[in-house]
Amino acid sequence: MSLDTQQFGLTRYWVSVALSQIPSSPDIFSNAQLSSARKAFLAGKNQLTAVKNWLSNAQVIEVARAGATLTSLGKLLV
Repeated sequence: MSLDTQQFGLTRYWVSVALSQIPSSPDIFSNAQLSSARKAFLAGKNQLTAVKNWLSNAQVIEVARAGATLTSLGKLLV
């Protein structure tokens, strides 16, 4: 797994949005949900990719074909 961060660091705001949005909308990072994800995260497409990769590499979320889910660490953070 590569660490593709697109030169954006992870912010506390993005972590809190991810922790609140992913349980109710696991496909938030999909292309179909791009518009609502941009509104929720207040970020562009490249930043969303970076957020997803940061969270995945920090083992806060697990990304699968069906969408993202919180790991045990992510659940503890909630």
